[in-house]
Amino acid sequence: MTVADPSVKEVLTAMAESSSIHGVSRWVTSTHWYQRALWLLVFLGATGGAFYQLSRLYISYTSYPVKTSMELEFSSLTFPAVSFCNMNPIKTTKLSLTTNETQKALQDQKEKKCKGDYHSFLLVRNNNFE
Repeated sequence: MTVADPSVKEVLTAMAESSSIHGVSRWVTSTHWYQRALWLLVFLGATGGAFYQLSRLYISYTSYPVKTSMELEFSSLTFPAVSFCNMNPIKTTKLSLTTNETQKALQDQKEKKCKGDYHSFLLVRNNNFE
């Protein structure tokens, strides 16, 4: 005895009966024609509403609406006073009056202070006090 293959209608009915899509299983398992018509209308209405909302969302997304605007207003300000302070306690003009030994000692002291800062070390090393 051979087992007959199920027809397409039987496969679709079995799939619709166990479907988790709301309304489809009720539509297929309903016994009266008016229940089937009601569930079909509910399912088609919900599907149509979902497609309508998705199409509106897509149209809104692709139109790139601008919802922000920015205006910048500038008022004139008085320019602040700028002062440059020389943080060096020793003037170069006075240093040139000292002996070479003093100049060398001061330069060595500066190089010790600039241990970790390579840029400052180069500035001190290349600075010629004479």
